[in-house]
Amino acid sequence: MIDRYDPEHPDGPPEKPLELRAAEASSDYELAVLELESIGPDDFESEADVADLAGSAFEVLDEYEDESASSDMKSLLKDFLERYSLRYYVDSSGRLRGTLPGLTTSGYFELRKICVTDAALRSLLEDFEQALAEAIDDPSEVRVKTTLSKLFMLIEGVASKHPDIRTEDERTLGRLCQRIGSWPHSSVQHSAEALYRFACDYPGIRHAGNPTNAKRPVTATDLVAICSILTGFTSYFVPEFPEGVGLRMHRRTRLTAEAHVGAETRW
Repeated sequence: MIDRYDPEHPDGPPEKPLELRAAEASSDYELAVLELESIGPDDFESEADVADLAGSAFEVLDEYEDESASSDMKSLLKDFLERYSLRYYVDSSGRLRGTLPGLTTSGYFELRKICVTDAALRSLLEDFEQALAEAIDDPSEVRVKTTLSKLFMLIEGVASKHPDIRTEDERTLGRLCQRIGSWPHSSVQHSAEALYRFACDYPGIRHAGNPTNAKRPVTATDLVAICSILTGFTSYFVPEFPEGVGLRMHRRTRLTAEAHVGAETRW
């Protein structure tokens, strides 16, 4: 935990250094409960530290050799994670472990934070999310195509903000992929470019396309796959994307964006 005590302003909260608060709470049950209930986000550097704290509780329980207490604690943690759909599961030792759904959720959350602070990107984001919601309700071919079209526009807009892009001309996603130098290997770059070629060549997504190359109508299966893959490329298109986002949850807080991410959409 972070010690938020300020010796220059000792009358403000908290009134005592963290080490002293912990020492007093260790011998006073009622004070310990009050201290526990007062813990908030500002007491931690990152979400990863909170996860580590939850797991470390079992080290204390193990000292008492009370298996029922450890079992009850694990059960409570599991119920808590399931109730709030958090990005972890509880392993056999009681530690909180990250999940693949958590990884993808965190990545998209960061994408939204980037978009909501930019008027142009926010509009593209809202267009995509509205189209996606309608396609989920009714995954007709027309709605799937519309959603994919809005998605490519959104990612194109995000990628165009990359500092490697210095000119206004030819800001298509394919050209942007060639100019951005963040790829770990050319094959990864080519896979992003291939998705763009699909969008241009498949009839009705970005252009009239080539009907002879379409093997079948696009369906909800394509919606899930392409949305997941393309949004996953965001970390290559945005330099300030937190490194390893979703792996250990060392999230950067963009104060101007946090309030907007969970806000209601205009549609």
